[in-house]
Amino acid sequence: MHTIDHFFKTTKTNRLPACLFASFWLSVILYCSPIAETKAQSGAALNFDGSNDYVKLNDNDLLTGSYTKEAWVQVPSYAQTSANILSSFNRHFIYINGDKLTAGNNVDYIGGVSNSTPFPLNQWVHVAVTYDAATFTMRLYQDGVLVDTDNSVATISGAMQPLFAGVFNLAQPVTQFLGTMDEVRIWNLVRTPTQISQPRNCELTGTETGLVAYYKCNQGQAGANNTGIGISLNAVVGPIGELTNFAMNGATSNFVAPGGVLTGTNCMFWNNAWSPGTPASTDNAIIVNTTSSSPTTFECNDLTVDAGITLQLVSGSAVTVNGRLDYSNSTIEVQPGGAFIQALASVNTVSTASSRFRVLRDDAKENIGYNMIASPVAGITMGSIGNNSGFTGFRFTHAPANASGSRWVATPGSAVLAPGTGFTYVQPSGSKTLTFVNTDGVAGRPHNGPYNVTLTGAVGYNFNLLGNPYPSPVDLDRILLDNNANISGTAWFWNDNDNGSGTGSYVAVNLVTAPNDPIAVGQGFFVNATLLAVAPNFFNNAQRVDANPTFYRTEVEMTRFRLSVRHTSGSKDQLWVAFSDQFTNRFENGYDAEKFEGATTLSIAAKVGDQRLAIAALANPLVGQSFELPLTLLARESGAYAFTAENVPQLTTHKLFLEDRSTGEFYYLQVGKIHTLNLQAGNYRDRFYLRRSNEVQTAQIGGAATAYAFNNELYIETSEKAQVIVFSTMGVEMKRYADVPAGGLQKLAINVPVSGVYLVTILTASGVSERRVWLEK
Repeated sequence: MHTIDHFFKTTKTNRLPACLFASFWLSVILYCSPIAETKAQSGAALNFDGSNDYVKLNDNDLLTGSYTKEAWVQVPSYAQTSANILSSFNRHFIYINGDKLTAGNNVDYIGGVSNSTPFPLNQWVHVAVTYDAATFTMRLYQDGVLVDTDNSVATISGAMQPLFAGVFNLAQPVTQFLGTMDEVRIWNLVRTPTQISQPRNCELTGTETGLVAYYKCNQGQAGANNTGIGISLNAVVGPIGELTNFAMNGATSNFVAPGGVLTGTNCMFWNNAWSPGTPASTDNAIIVNTTSSSPTTFECNDLTVDAGITLQLVSGSAVTVNGRLDYSNSTIEVQPGGAFIQALASVNTVSTASSRFRVLRDDAKENIGYNMIASPVAGITMGSIGNNSGFTGFRFTHAPANASGSRWVATPGSAVLAPGTGFTYVQPSGSKTLTFVNTDGVAGRPHNGPYNVTLTGAVGYNFNLLGNPYPSPVDLDRILLDNNANISGTAWFWNDNDNGSGTGSYVAVNLVTAPNDPIAVGQGFFVNATLLAVAPNFFNNAQRVDANPTFYRTEVEMTRFRLSVRHTSGSKDQLWVAFSDQFTNRFENGYDAEKFEGATTLSIAAKVGDQRLAIAALANPLVGQSFELPLTLLARESGAYAFTAENVPQLTTHKLFLEDRSTGEFYYLQVGKIHTLNLQAGNYRDRFYLRRSNEVQTAQIGGAATAYAFNNELYIETSEKAQVIVFSTMGVEMKRYADVPAGGLQKLAINVPVSGVYLVTILTASGVSERRVWLEK
């Protein structure tokens, strides 16, 4: 397994990549599949059948001079002639003329402005037209974007006429609207491009200046029998509309869902503070100013960053966007420790050639060193990383299908970092920050959505270097569970354990060590493929976590602990051991993990069959059953080695000891207890064993002392001077020990006539303790 480290062994002058984890727990992020609509949200809307349905908003036109008209519409097909949205006969109109959105004034029904692009079918589209009577200027907008302008449109004239939604003239049935309409708004002034674009995805308060009519179209129950409503279309502002010829029952010619705007969605503006309040998950957040500060952690439906604005997500901050992201002509920067999460796929991201999405990763090293990296931004090239533009150092990909010794492949600076692929990169000397930003002005988008991974390998070697593809931490445990059929269920991260000498090893992390820290933004890691094929959706948005996550997964019921070994020089290593009724003593995907030594000076592993394990998941040994786990210890330095048990829960059926067969000593492993052994440099294969005490615990009187047994040896641990008596189950005294000293673990030799359970009574000044233990003949 050490072949992963072949490259590192031969590179002595450079420091190796440290395992970088985000320092927070895990959480559930709900995943929403990509959808075809540009805008599709729940909320009632009004459906027109295209035959005779229309709404008379008022007997007399509400507009005479400057105006703005807007609505959300969805059409299933192009009408034979026209499909009027908001019009007044021979005065003003906005409609779909054939397949083009069109608007104009007066008798000239051809219109003053028109979009040259065909109108989208079967999706929600926001339409708006403004007219400035002082300058004769009409502007047409589609989805918040200006699509046409005419500076010579005459002002409204002619006799006053009714204002309709869904028809132009009652005498002309070919002008009926076929489709669904929502959020109808009419203003007696010219709305600016920003005022058109920003609030279009939100409901209004009704107090906005110049708003003369506003219909949310939400009063009916979607698809239900709404005949009880009568013919009134309620208005938030303006006259009550008159519903004409609507069936008001069923999936058409009635109130339907979804609507163009999510019911209850508000617009929240950031201008160095949130106004009118902090966004909720269903609200739309609009960043209009970050001159003195940036918002920290928030969740929203849609996110818009105004042109020219830079939204900075500092350490500890996170933004979750459940809907559409629009950062046209603006910048989003995720700083070290920040997180940016999108619940929907990238089709909901809108950017321009001037947009920038930048991610910074603090490497936390002061000298030159290796990193295992992955890009969270689309279009990043290897040569664009870092802040030393003249740096041309080592850059490598990992090719597991190549022969041993040639698996590290030099990568040119022009190579694009594919999402989910890991790379090895040399950090320039004096630089502590990796910068992921696309500078070609085209692909500066965050990676988002599911990504397939192609797992490759050769006979006996299937280790693939992957990496977090997102600009947020990802849930390592969720990745292991999602891909249990494709990988061994373990991830390996490079650990430079003395931060600079280049001597380190891989830290193995799997479900035994859970809950695990998330995988940091930009972090690469190894997995061992069990199936050489394309792994669909290896990474997906549901794996993403924010800067303050909580652990979501139900853990396997297990007893586990970590045995750490440290040399006086500072080098260290660890072994995880877990026991559960759900485990066997065979290799189990997701729980057992192989050991990599690499160029480390110290390595400890469990030996199970022919495998050396960094994590050993074992079956619960039966009561009275002898248990031992052989260990291997590679110590390249002579001196003192400290053995410590860490993360040990309150073990009730497993009292674990470290046995040294060279000296015959047993060392009781408990939290905080350090056992120091002086060892010569060497590779110890048959000297150290983990042993389990063969005890059966019954009632215990007092807590001053306890007893354990290994084979025919008895161990007593007491905080006071004690007298110990061993009885058979028949009450016959087998052995008495007087004046057992206090402190530490005392070994008491005993010969019993038959193997079985014996009662150990311990008498101290504080009271009497009794334990039943299993002793071998």
